[in-house]
Parts: sequence; C-alpha cells; structure tokens
Amino acid sequence: MITQDLQAALMAARPALDAADAALKTLDRAALAKLRATSAPAAEIGQVMSAVLCLTSRRGTRAQSIDTSWAEARVALADPDRLLRLLADLDKDRLPAERVEWARRLCAATDSAAELTPERLLPLSHGAAALCEWVLAVCAYHDAHVEAEPRRLDLEAPNLAES
Repeated sequence: MITQDLQAALMAARPALDAADAALKTLDRAALAKLRATSAPAAEIGQVMSAVLCLTSRRGTRAQSIDTSWAEARVALADPDRLLRLLADLDKDRLPAERVEWARRLCAATDSAAELTPERLLPLSHGAAALCEWVLAVCAYHDAHVEAEPRRLDLEAPNLAES
C-alpha cells in the first residue's frame, strides 16, 4: 500500500521524467550531426555536452574522472542513434548523486555566464537546447526521486521482514 505522502513524492517526480522524454523527442539525427560538425563550439554548447557526458558515463565512475572534453563529446555524437538510445535508456533511478551535482554545476550560473537554459541555447543550436532540457529534467527527476526513495524503502521494510 502506498501512503499519500509517498504517492505525492512520486507524482512530483513524474513531470521531470516526462520533460526528459519530451526533450528527447525533439532531438533527431540531423541536430546531433550538426552539433558534431562544430569544430569550436560556443562555451555553452561545450558545457551542456559535458553535462550529458557526465550523466551518461559508465555507472560508478567519479564525476571528476569523466572525460567531458569536446573531443569526447564528438565521439559520443558520432553515432547519433546510439547516443539517443543511451539517453532514453539511462537508469535515472540509479544515477550517482555526485554526477548529478556535477552536471548541475556545469549548467549553473557563474560569475561570467548566466545559467544554461534551453531558451538561451536555442539560437546557438536546437540540438544543444534539447540536450540542455534533458539534462535539467534528469537533474530535477533525481531531486524528486531522492526525496521519495527513503519513503518507499520505509514502506517496503515491513514487507521484507515478513518474507
């Protein structure tokens, strides 16, 4: 039985998950190919691709050890179908908090630049704007999931003890 408190927490996570899925639906091979063709991207495009690489890197790797260079981004963009599958199939429930925070910092405002938003990136690149929307949605989902998970585990604990 799901408590109302847990149900509310789970419902709070759903819009972020839906937003991540919606962002992916706006991405296509052409937009990713255009991004890859950029030899020296605007800093904002590099930042959003670094956040994508941080979130999609192999599970268990520390954020600081992940190669988030533009060269590595171009490798990821070389196979648009694989990248789209990777984004869609990412296990958002098991993302290490350290990597989510790293991705969030990459998109955050700094002294020299405003916060990355899809609206800010759209004039530069449709693909980067969609990826930014995906990164922000995944981070928001992570926050809601982290809030709901202890409640879910508390609810499951008595059931596990009975088995």
